[in-house]
Amino acid sequence: MSQPFPIPSPAEWRAEAEKALKGRPVEGLVHLDADHLTTRPLYGRANATAAVFAPRASDADGRPWDLRTQVEGDDPEAGKFAAYYCKGDTVVAVGTMAMDPIMAKCAELMGRGRMLGRGELEAGGKGVLQVDLVV
Repeated sequence: MSQPFPIPSPAEWRAEAEKALKGRPVEGLVHLDADHLTTRPLYGRANATAAVFAPRASDADGRPWDLRTQVEGDDPEAGKFAAYYCKGDTVVAVGTMAMDPIMAKCAELMGRGRMLGRGELEAGGKGVLQVDLVV
């Protein structure tokens, strides 16, 4: 059986981090992520804080983000689906399984600001593959 890695003290971790950063400050590793939440280089016992907890994101009216999943094409139990992550009526992310054409089209539509809204997706009818890229 292999030995577990030793758990460094906060001082040991900091010394190793400073060595790896070659003189740059460890504080430079703290940054804001895409949701404007502070991301630190280390959590837990090493900095005497609890594990990361980010409050659930919400819109200006306090409504939480929600997830809507629409199946496009085959049976989702077969592992083939598209999931649309929405904030209000705006699709903010897309995840697919075995649906690469939908993922590629969504990336292009989102990049051009032409992605269908949640209401349009839930209503059925026109799917993302039917949206023209040329206006």
